[in-house]
Amino acid sequence: MAMNPARARIWAGWLFAVSGIYIGVALSNARQLDAPTPVAAVLGAYMVWSVTWGIPAVWRWWVGLIRNLGCFVFATPFGWLILILLFFYIPLVGGYFYGILGGGIYEYLKTRKIAEYLD
Repeated sequence: MAMNPARARIWAGWLFAVSGIYIGVALSNARQLDAPTPVAAVLGAYMVWSVTWGIPAVWRWWVGLIRNLGCFVFATPFGWLILILLFFYIPLVGGYFYGILGGGIYEYLKTRKIAEYLD
């Protein structure tokens, strides 16, 4: 039986968390972080894990917002430039902060409920 998409997303989030442990330990050992190795490992895991939940949520919201703007933004080349720059910048930065500041936990719990419903 194939794994449902919500369950696959949960597994992918945890795999990213494991990679975050390695990133945190590597930065701690390279003395680029002034934190003990276990603390750096936990922080690295949380940061990478939460961003994998935060960025997709903000990206979906942002694409829906842009889709509903209408054509007035495309009237000038300057409007196109702003739209292209903001299309990528706002979802990435917003998703990072949303995930780090608790949105990652919210999205994870929401996906767990969906996965339990689909099983």
